Amino acid sequence: MDIEYWANSTALMLAALLIEAGVGWPDRLYRLIAHPTVWIGALVSQLERWLNQEQHSAASSMIFGAAATLIVLVVVFVTTIIAVRLTDAGPMGF
Repeated sequence: MDIEYWANSTALMLAALLIEAGVGWPDRLYRLIAHPTVWIGALVSQLERWLNQEQHSAASSMIFGAAATLIVLVVVFVTTIIAVRLTDAGPMGF
């Protein structure tokens, strides 16, 4: 991947952020699929219910917390890679 690829990707990302900041996430789309941050929050909540148990020791809680963090990061990373791969094959070329 060359510098032009990263420049185009960065410009596209910044444009998307500016559009979302100015216009917001459309209500209809939100009702249909929610927002990606909502998906991440739901994953964190579910992991907390599964892994954060009162009977765990402090050390176990720290390990489970680190595991939950790693799971969230891996899910976001894999999702991002899939999105990048799908858009690489798109008509715009990035």
